[in-house]
Amino acid sequence: QAFADGDHGTAIRSFLEARQFATGVSLAMTLYWTGLAAQLRGDLEAARVAFEEAHQIGVRIDNKPATAHPLTALGHIALLEGKREEAIRAFRDALTIHADVDDRWGLTHVVEGIGLTLLEAREAETGTRLIAAASAAWLQLGARPGRDSAFEEEKAIRIREALGDDRLRIVLASGAAMSYDAMVALARDQVARLGTPASVPLRVRALGALEIEREGQAIEESARSRELLLYLLCHPSGRTKEQIGAALWPDADPSRLRNNFHVTLHRLRKGLGAAEWIVIDGDTYALDRSRGLEFDAEIFEREAKQTRNVERLARAIELYRGDFFENARDGEWYLSMRDRLRDLYASALDTLGLARMNAGDYAAAAETYQYLVALDDLDEDAARHLMAALEKQGDNTGAKRVYRRLATALKRELGEEPSF
Repeated sequence: QAFADGDHGTAIRSFLEARQFATGVSLAMTLYWTGLAAQLRGDLEAARVAFEEAHQIGVRIDNKPATAHPLTALGHIALLEGKREEAIRAFRDALTIHADVDDRWGLTHVVEGIGLTLLEAREAETGTRLIAAASAAWLQLGARPGRDSAFEEEKAIRIREALGDDRLRIVLASGAAMSYDAMVALARDQVARLGTPASVPLRVRALGALEIEREGQAIEESARSRELLLYLLCHPSGRTKEQIGAALWPDADPSRLRNNFHVTLHRLRKGLGAAEWIVIDGDTYALDRSRGLEFDAEIFEREAKQTRNVERLARAIELYRGDFFENARDGEWYLSMRDRLRDLYASALDTLGLARMNAGDYAAAAETYQYLVALDDLDEDAARHLMAALEKQGDNTGAKRVYRRLATALKRELGEEPSF
């Protein structure tokens, strides 16, 4: 109700409260609406964090709507932030998922995003045609996403300046007359055409589930070859066959280890598309980083240490989709790095939360400390800061609830009471 009334601060507080009880799809939904409220309030950073967490939950539980709707929203956020390639990737993937389940509301939302992307690319006629088609579809569906009025006005001005009144009327009529299937087909063609090769040949995301892309396409080689790539990334100076074997196949005998290593290395080279990615120097194997790669764990670690730069700190937190190599099946080599990055994430959250408190942005501070409390429900300092942020917003009931949760967790795990 608060969201419908435009009271986005109250809406966000209600959604934060709901998050304490929600799980699975309901949690993804709550986070999605939290993101929409934050976006309409103008807090794109908080919106992105909520949408990314909702998307991660959708992926983890393999629920297509819970995966695609936040992904669509992330595309719109990326577009507002000027990250056109990121928006294109999000819209392309969301379009495919929505089409799989024939989610017409979701598809229309994506089509509108693709139309806006075309406007950004100075292809006003096709972009306007898709936007008009999406507007007609919204009328048939009877519902559309919340919109910022200033953004809508700016969009209308840009379209009119690009096309002129006479041409605009023709394009709007053409778009509004499109059938639903024709609209989706045009959007699919355009987003495929807009899609550009990745700016780096190799992109690895290991914060959360391991994802590897070569030239923008997912590498679907064996799990072990993907793990070998990650292991080499974590050891830039290289590792010997024995060191690699001890990490990936600790229980294998020498003969088995040798076979496993060579088969896995062959599959990795095949997945990377060139044997030259793997450099052999004596008995050491390493990844040739000069060929161009992006590794989220490295970027996160670098940015999270910029404690005096709030924007870079927030960017680091955005990168943290989950624990390092979250979907690992076995092994222990990655555990020390997982713990180190998790600790750095907690420290970054604490620093950002304090900065937001000092800036008087108590809603954003509360959301930041909510993540920190979720990371460790025994963290008394995080709970105390969260309570302070909630109290500054006048949410004393929420603050008391945080205290009761902390007291219950301490009693259960340590047999102690809170120290405050």
